[in-house]
Amino acid sequence: MEMNPFEIIKNVSMGRKGPNLLKDCSAYKEANNLESADKNYPAFMVNRGLSYFEDTVFFAAEIDKNYHLEPKMQYDFFRNALNPRKRFSKWNKKQKPSDIVNLLKEVYGYSTRKAEQVIDILNEEDIKELKTFVNKGGVRKK
Repeated sequence: MEMNPFEIIKNVSMGRKGPNLLKDCSAYKEANNLESADKNYPAFMVNRGLSYFEDTVFFAAEIDKNYHLEPKMQYDFFRNALNPRKRFSKWNKKQKPSDIVNLLKEVYGYSTRKAEQVIDILNEEDIKELKTFVNKGGVRKK
């Protein structure tokens, strides 16, 4: 049974009124039971999702420090500690690198991270020179 972190966040946000997704799991279980629901509990993703809200960020940080706790204990902590309310936020996603970053990667063979660090050093004239250096000809788009 794969557990969806978004459903878990929605569930723990309801507090004790919502259904208990891990009610059949024991806090201390056999390590060999791979079919149990708490083996598939995505603790990191739940903590990350709850860290987006100002009223739950400290709870998520506390569980992050105590990552060694059983998934059932983490789930019960959130269920009992959070105030019931609707929580929804857009998750941050990695942005695509800019054209200048791609240009630096092509010319100098930098990684994306290194190119983003170096981009602040360049001025407009340097960028124009790099563009002419990489120009492969052909019809230009307007």
